[in-house]
Amino acid sequence: MHTRHVAAALALLATAMASAADSSSSLRGSNDYHRTRFQSWIKEYAMEEEIDADSFESRLEIFIRNSDMIESHNAKNFTYTLGHNSFSHLSFDEFKKLYLGYLPQREVTFDQPEASQITRVLSSVTYSPIDWVAAGAVTSVKDQGQCGSCFTFSATGAIEGAYEIATGNLVDLSMQEVVDCDKKDNACQGGDMRNVFDWVKSQGGLCKLADYPYESGDSKEAGQCASTSCEPVDGTAPSSWKQVTATKSGFYSALKKQPLAVAVAASKQWQFYKSGVLPAGDCDPQLNHGILAVGYDEDETTGEGYWIVKNSWSSKWGMNGYIHLSADNEENACGILTDASYPIISSSSSSSSSSSMSFVSSTSKGSGSATDCGGGTVVFNTLDVEPKDIQKNQKVSLSASGVLNKPTTSGTYELNVFLAGSSIFSTKGNACGDSDVTLPLGAGTVSLHGFACPANPGPVTYGMDVVLPSIAPSGDYDIKLTAKDQDGESLLCVDTKLSF
Repeated sequence: MHTRHVAAALALLATAMASAADSSSSLRGSNDYHRTRFQSWIKEYAMEEEIDADSFESRLEIFIRNSDMIESHNAKNFTYTLGHNSFSHLSFDEFKKLYLGYLPQREVTFDQPEASQITRVLSSVTYSPIDWVAAGAVTSVKDQGQCGSCFTFSATGAIEGAYEIATGNLVDLSMQEVVDCDKKDNACQGGDMRNVFDWVKSQGGLCKLADYPYESGDSKEAGQCASTSCEPVDGTAPSSWKQVTATKSGFYSALKKQPLAVAVAASKQWQFYKSGVLPAGDCDPQLNHGILAVGYDEDETTGEGYWIVKNSWSSKWGMNGYIHLSADNEENACGILTDASYPIISSSSSSSSSSSMSFVSSTSKGSGSATDCGGGTVVFNTLDVEPKDIQKNQKVSLSASGVLNKPTTSGTYELNVFLAGSSIFSTKGNACGDSDVTLPLGAGTVSLHGFACPANPGPVTYGMDVVLPSIAPSGDYDIKLTAKDQDGESLLCVDTKLSF
């Protein structure tokens, strides 16, 4: 009797749970449920004027379809989540017309690199975190509004970053000036970031955003050009711009120098992106949106890399206005590697010499020394650092001579740079011959001059040139160069200390 009672109770419980689930499903599928959610969304995003009585029903239908897509996506185990935002009443076709405004002025291809290229890249580059936001070279997230002016936000963001790195001053520059006055591009109908760089160069710089505020997000069109009503910020005119090599290593190397103006293939997933890492497969087939690449990092759990991207759809979109795109291996997520560029702005173009990154302009003299840290098949008996009194914006040269005690056909070096005891850079490369290395955050260059391989036992020389610009941090630098030969044995070890 007891067993029958338990079975009956369990049956009643199962029926009740099924009934509750059906009731919840019915409620979620009911028009009243979605209507209530839609009305709450309208209040949250202040859409009362945009969605009037005539458009309410049609916008409700789109909202329901978007809600279903968001909930279906989030119920699965993807690497990123979607969520409602200010675009929830728009179809993707409408969204594209209003917000995606990248129009390349030259033909670009959206391809994955060849396998041989991937192997070469992965074997020669060490990826460490980059964060231009934390470094103080990125202004606050803006909102382009219902104007396809994304390319102006991308270009001005790149100029702002380059200017800050060159001068130490972070200034919000005017996107509206570009929208109104750059006639090679198409204002709210789109344009190309490189055209903007050329136009800003021709104008002698950009005005401050405070002096020429952005209005096209509300008006949905360009205004009358008023660039003569404000003074361009001295030093914001690029001398030129450079196209980034369309590989992961090329993109990373350029990003180490400064934030990049980048075209991406934004998709419906971009429209509702909320958090996480967007992979390559969930993108539009064509480049259509201009953004700003500001960093690189790796997931602490999986170790997979991702690019940090600043968008121009307000801080309420995504992760406070940012999105993470997969950088795993050579994955060209949303075409981010395909068409990137950056403006060239030198510190000499501005009279400012302070820096928000504690970089200081200094002509004070420092000192340098180098030692053979031992253990290698090359024994250096002479190591000289010239000049004796070193300073920034001047080449500092290490000349080392010694004896090679083992036949060497090839070798691999590892270069580690420390500032005040903290590692700021690490890379590897070919120990034979010459190679140039760019330090992160615009902190300078290191040029290595290795001996020719194959090399027989006997006298050898090795050289290194270091140039730190005036904006590089002052302090004690420790540049440690080690190398291994073709058998994995220690080839050389040189420790160079420079104090600025």
